[in-house]
Amino acid sequence: MKKYYPFFGLIFFLCCEDIGKGYLWSGDHPAGFSRTFGTLGYDYGWNAAYSPFDGGTIVVGRRSPEINGPTDMWAIKTNERGLLEWDRSFGGSSNEDGYDVIATSDGGFLFVGHTWSFGNEQQVYAVKTDFHGNTIWEKTYGGGMWEVGEAVIEAKGGGFVIAGYSNSPGISSGNTDMYLIKIDTEGNLLWQVAYGNPVFPNHEWAY
Repeated sequence: MKKYYPFFGLIFFLCCEDIGKGYLWSGDHPAGFSRTFGTLGYDYGWNAAYSPFDGGTIVVGRRSPEINGPTDMWAIKTNERGLLEWDRSFGGSSNEDGYDVIATSDGGFLFVGHTWSFGNEQQVYAVKTDFHGNTIWEKTYGGGMWEVGEAVIEAKGGGFVIAGYSNSPGISSGNTDMYLIKIDTEGNLLWQVAYGNPVFPNHEWAY
């Protein structure tokens, strides 16, 4: 995992409008706020979720502190005014990316994406944190080729379901297939299944 360099730049943009709470800027600016977060490299915020615990926002994406350097899954937590409370990087020595995040019923957050750092090619990467962004567990899922986690929900009966795609033999039908994973609250794999066309294999993805 690359170290964080405390350099803020105009890299990605978070905005919100909330007239009811009176977040008014001076002059002709509309109610709401806008913030930018980033490092010296190329940084992206791919998705965001509302934090029901405090009214803030949790953002997931990727960070590359060095230009053209390795990327980490990147998480940012702001308060309800968009002011930074914490940010975290997750991953290993290669490349990671984060595509979705949810607030979980235990008061923490779950981030999903992909990683190249832990052995078997590109795999689904899931990181569970507490409310303050401290890692509780991190897990990888998939076969011997490429898997990506694009979306996650908390299941009604407990655990989580991750959706994405896979093209690993033994999981997919011969090309890229839609890929669903069910895990328990500790990140242990309960089941995995792929959906695609075995007769005319093409590319099926889940977002």
